[in-house]
Amino acid sequence: MTTEGTKKVRLIHDPTSPYYIHPSESAGNSLTKHLLKGDNYDIWEKTIINALEGRSRAGFLNPSGFPKPTDEQELAAWKANNSIICSWICNSVDEHIQPSIISHKIAHELWLDLKTRYGGSNGPRIHQLKSEFQSLRQKGQTVVVYYNQFVTLWNKLYGSVDPTCSCRCEAAALIRAREEQEKTHHFLLGLDDEQFGHIRSQIIATEPVLDIHRAYALIVQEERHKSIVRGRDDRTDALAFAMQRPAPTMGRGDPPNYSCTHCGKDGHSVDRCYQLHGYPPGKGRGGRGGGRTPSGGSSAPGRGTGRGVGSATGGANAATNSNALGLTPDQMTRLLSMLDVSSSDKDTGSNGEASAREWLIDSGASHHMTGNISLLTDVVPMAPCVITLPNGTQTTATRCGRVRLSPEVVLRGVLLVPHL
Repeated sequence: MTTEGTKKVRLIHDPTSPYYIHPSESAGNSLTKHLLKGDNYDIWEKTIINALEGRSRAGFLNPSGFPKPTDEQELAAWKANNSIICSWICNSVDEHIQPSIISHKIAHELWLDLKTRYGGSNGPRIHQLKSEFQSLRQKGQTVVVYYNQFVTLWNKLYGSVDPTCSCRCEAAALIRAREEQEKTHHFLLGLDDEQFGHIRSQIIATEPVLDIHRAYALIVQEERHKSIVRGRDDRTDALAFAMQRPAPTMGRGDPPNYSCTHCGKDGHSVDRCYQLHGYPPGKGRGGRGGGRTPSGGSSAPGRGTGRGVGSATGGANAATNSNALGLTPDQMTRLLSMLDVSSSDKDTGSNGEASAREWLIDSGASHHMTGNISLLTDVVPMAPCVITLPNGTQTTATRCGRVRLSPEVVLRGVLLVPHL
């Protein structure tokens, strides 16, 4: 191997040499996954510069950074680095741009060509960027999305290095501080007034005005706080809406949309037709009787504090609808027989059983109810239920419990109705 070739090998393999080429740095590599397409030159340029600076080769983009050496022994190592950088740049542009730059052999000439073509600071481009920047607003987007759009446009407009002087006065620092304040003000102006008007006023009132990073952090905190409060309010509104829905009214009689197939009248079904099953005691053809009797035809000795919800339909219907109470026919028979026997005048017995004579049992009722809490056991809260009383007024049941009529007969889900 010649002396020139030996020195070239030493230069590109010596880690202390500025021309050192790492084994992983091949000509087929790409410097960025964001390929240059034309309109994204500003971002692409910064990405390429950062990638080359990380490899200590950004100087090849400037003629004065790594000038072409005159020493023939160093020239070979310089050419090797220059060729690799040209390949990296070509691999980092769109395939439609590659054919127009592939003929460049010098890295800084290739770089200047792309900069002139796509990154020129021409008047129309600057005007377009300024127009986009002035119209940029949050418009309901998250703060993160709006901030990223703002910073991207700001860097395109003002990201280039401004000319500076080499004197030691504080003018450069003052100009930089003023630019940061202007950046913060522009960012705050684009925020939604309804959401961030208050926190924006607080930030502007601080002296000196916060830099954009601290202002952004405060705005994000405010956004998170409002999101938590909004979620809590949404749950409250949903609960209030559910509570405003009309509760099922527990009244007497069949639903009005029932129609009897026997007599053709509305308001009851065929299994409750008086013409077919007979009128209950105390109620004849002339209208409603003066009182109400329990199912099975037996008259209870007095009206107590507990009552069923629904219409009694006679003894024949009691056996048919005994399942509405969750009772077997045998239990229903024993229950009806107990209603004919006078019990103690006490509301509850020594064993916790309610007085049987004070209850009107309706086999067709969906619920039973009472206004005396002492008759109930295992009282628990329940969803509000509107009850229509016989006098036409309405009340709301919010609790229910169990009533033990005998060791074998227990009514469950008995509503506790105020003012009954």
